[in-house]
Amino acid sequence: EEGVLDGHCWVEGGKLQRVLAEERGKSTWPPEILRTEEASAPRGGGQKSSATSQAVTIFLRKLVCLGSRHIAYLCSNLGLSSSLTDQVWTVFKRCLEVKLEIFTGRRTDQIILCCIYATCKIARCVPEVSFARIIEQFKKMLPGREAHHYRVIKDVSLPPTAKGGKARRGNIIEFYNSVFIASMKEYVQRFQGIREQRRAEEEV
Repeated sequence: EEGVLDGHCWVEGGKLQRVLAEERGKSTWPPEILRTEEASAPRGGGQKSSATSQAVTIFLRKLVCLGSRHIAYLCSNLGLSSSLTDQVWTVFKRCLEVKLEIFTGRRTDQIILCCIYATCKIARCVPEVSFARIIEQFKKMLPGREAHHYRVIKDVSLPPTAKGGKARRGNIIEFYNSVFIASMKEYVQRFQGIREQRRAEEEV
């Protein structure tokens, strides 16, 4: 099941992609399990969920559980505070809520690694939380799974370099720079504003 949740379910053009696109267009999106503090309440409160919507909720619940385990392990072993861990978790759920397209053709763990790096970069963690450190802990989390390590770190789907060009493959850092941060930078930076506001309040 973990293999399905991590990558097989995000195959481009797969049934899941069509179903999720349909669900996102409904007034009941986002489901409660994905709601962050900034998420809008569903527009169709009180509507009875369809069998498809219920199946999507079950899938997302399992996916969120997987994400929670991996984020908790990685953040703990990187020495991140509970506050930073919560921020990583919030960014991951926000990706699922509003940027599902960045999962397409990729792996859940790729998104998790990027969520951790982006959050720590904005927080200016000391010591620095580099991709090298994150990858080191990722390999320790899933020992003996070299093929999976390779697919997550070095075999990432990237957009074409030119309009009309072919999709290409690259590494996790290229994906972060060309896709992830372009999609999530504005949201992740909000944490920096909150942090600076708290620092100013403490200095008063």
